[in-house]
Amino acid sequence: LGWNCPKCVDAAESVLKAGGGSIEAAVAGVEVAEEDPNVPSVGWGGSPDFLGETTLDALCTDGANMNMGGVGDLRRVKGAARTACGVLKHTGHSLLTGDSATNFATNFLGLKEENLTSTKSAEQHAKWKSGGCQPNYYANTAPPSTSGCGPFRPAQTETEGTPYRECLGHDDHDTLPLAIIDESDHAVAVTTTNGLTFKVAGRVGDSAIPGAGNYARSGVGACGATGNGDVMMRFLPCYQIVESMRLGYSPKAACEDALQRISRFYPDFGGHLFAVNASGATAGCSSQDHGFKIIVARPGLSYEEIEIKPNPEYVLPHGLDGGA
Repeated sequence: LGWNCPKCVDAAESVLKAGGGSIEAAVAGVEVAEEDPNVPSVGWGGSPDFLGETTLDALCTDGANMNMGGVGDLRRVKGAARTACGVLKHTGHSLLTGDSATNFATNFLGLKEENLTSTKSAEQHAKWKSGGCQPNYYANTAPPSTSGCGPFRPAQTETEGTPYRECLGHDDHDTLPLAIIDESDHAVAVTTTNGLTFKVAGRVGDSAIPGAGNYARSGVGACGATGNGDVMMRFLPCYQIVESMRLGYSPKAACEDALQRISRFYPDFGGHLFAVNASGATAGCSSQDHGFKIIVARPGLSYEEIEIKPNPEYVLPHGLDGGA
């Protein structure tokens, strides 16, 4: 089960058919997008940060033992998902970041260190910079972040700076989550992204955070997410969805409840969620006006493409208090 990337699902399915494990299959699936510079929101060659560098976030979740590994602000290494799963398999940690994550990927896992900037991303950053670095994600700065490219410092008075203004557009972000539930009910999930375009350097988004970018629990199900990650990580929507399914709610009801919990505080929030339970029932929900598609692959059957249409109304299912 994954976002609308048939080649990714094909690659994951090929590993499973060859007898490979579910985690390796999920990594192989998302690597198809990570290695393709024509997928601007995942992997190298897209979404430059404020300084022009492409950095990566990823998360690997094993629902059999609730072990998780993530990387954030990974620099100069294309294999974000493989590095995240290396954290899961070969350390007692849950998250490595920045240059230290790069050192782990190159010196321990043996991955290649290389430039993640493409001609297209360099041109994208140059165009943005020539336009005065607008919009950007700084707030309450002096001079005001709306005035240009800085350098900025913290504003000393309320009137000196400008408050944060939402600058997240449809094309400024995306994430690729892929979840697998195998014949033994082993649930895993892998998520990878290059984050927000023109993000503040060093930013780590929800894709690297357990319970936010994805979550999985064998015997219950799995979840994947994309959207405004800085908001989503404050609510851990994928943890909430899987926990709701554990309590007996359908994937659809669990998704809608998780989005409602966010929209209560952030009514203009934009995000997509999908969920699959241990029985294979699948659903998604969206608070963005363009919806999204997911692909479901089942043994012996052709792909099922599910279009998730936006629904701004989040009515709590009976029995859910939604107060969290």
